[in-house]
Amino acid sequence: PMSLQPEQARFQLLEAMRTLLDSASSKTPLLLILEDLHAADNESLQLLGYIARHTRHMPILLVGTFRDQEARNTDSTGPLWQTARDARVLQLQRLSAKDVHQYLYDRNEQEPTVDEVQKLLATTEGNPLFLSELVVLLENGGGLEGKHLPQTVEQVIHQQLERLPEGCLRLMAVASILGREFSHRAIAGIYDATCNYIDEKLAPAISDGVIQPRDTQLYRCVNVLYCDVLQRMLDRSEREALHKQRADMLRDLAKEGHPDRWSQLATHLDACGSEYRAEAITAWRKAAKRYTERLAFEAAERALGKAVNAFGSGPNYAPADRCRLLMEFAAATLAKGDIKAGQQLCSDAYAIARTLEDGELMAEAALTWGSVIVIAKINKELVGALEEALAYLPPEAIGLQAKVSARLAAALQPAPNPAEPVQMAREAIELARTTGDQRVIYEVLKYAISAMMP
Repeated sequence: PMSLQPEQARFQLLEAMRTLLDSASSKTPLLLILEDLHAADNESLQLLGYIARHTRHMPILLVGTFRDQEARNTDSTGPLWQTARDARVLQLQRLSAKDVHQYLYDRNEQEPTVDEVQKLLATTEGNPLFLSELVVLLENGGGLEGKHLPQTVEQVIHQQLERLPEGCLRLMAVASILGREFSHRAIAGIYDATCNYIDEKLAPAISDGVIQPRDTQLYRCVNVLYCDVLQRMLDRSEREALHKQRADMLRDLAKEGHPDRWSQLATHLDACGSEYRAEAITAWRKAAKRYTERLAFEAAERALGKAVNAFGSGPNYAPADRCRLLMEFAAATLAKGDIKAGQQLCSDAYAIARTLEDGELMAEAALTWGSVIVIAKINKELVGALEEALAYLPPEAIGLQAKVSARLAAALQPAPNPAEPVQMAREAIELARTTGDQRVIYEVLKYAISAMMP
């Protein structure tokens, strides 16, 4: 069967989610809580907006949290603001002196002094996370008196971590390579230790609230900042060695048929050093393919962007390989809806193919460029690329000739004489039929129809 266009696939996914929630809420009212929306990708936020609009008459309460400033500094959060306009937004302010006083009293059931409150407020500027971490540090260290307070949350976390026993801190630093959440099995893969040893060494961190057990063999750092600080405690060579060990495990899992491991594998390979560049690129490409299969077009675009960055540029890098990678990146960018950026990537890929005088690469780049059809508007640059690619194609590339001709016919409309592009489209259809390839015939018909409806 022919694959759906990105917009059709996206709509089917949105409708499937709406139907699922409608069915679930008909049995019992639902409360859905979504945290850290400022970090969500554009497609997830579009899904949130769609669900918010279409569940108003269902017994569902949607609650979302986000950091205002971080959301404003991210390009992908447009749908979040659209959803927020129709929602009740509760703006959380920084803590006041009264709030700090109440927080300290609730923790110790003792009245804090005015000086303690003012010093903590001045240092943390009312940031709740900074305040809570700093108070824990001070309680463990004997209070405020005579202390030079850390000036950032990271400094507070670093000092808190240094209070842990050496064996615990060492194991935590190693585990941080795995991310915020880690299991016995994952730790054992990069650190020679039994489950009992892991539980014993991590006990002080659990007691101090640095990590939380999720079940009998799974742990989670209380905050992602702890992972960042812990990783910086390892030197570069050790970090790379640990990433390599984790990559070896993930590679085996991917080969065993676990398709959702490619992104993790690529991330660890990227951190292993330049000698793993080629394998990291392959893993990013496979991750992007998996994301596309799951209709996560923005995630696919991000994965291919990382592949392009890992590939690099310049005379030491194979230009034909870079051209193909740019085309994949362009296709993912177009699929997520960023037409301008996607077409610029296509233009860059076409320029490489043109320099190589490779007709088939030129044709593929031009077709990717023209994969988005804009009605009643002629893109002269695209027309030029299609015409040039057609001239460079070898005689045996019949399928590509048919596709490029059909797309060129569509790109020439509206023409002063519409009959000429229509005739070109008809000839492309006839040429496609000679290949007997259903995929070629389908793509040619898709473009030819646009040419025949000027």
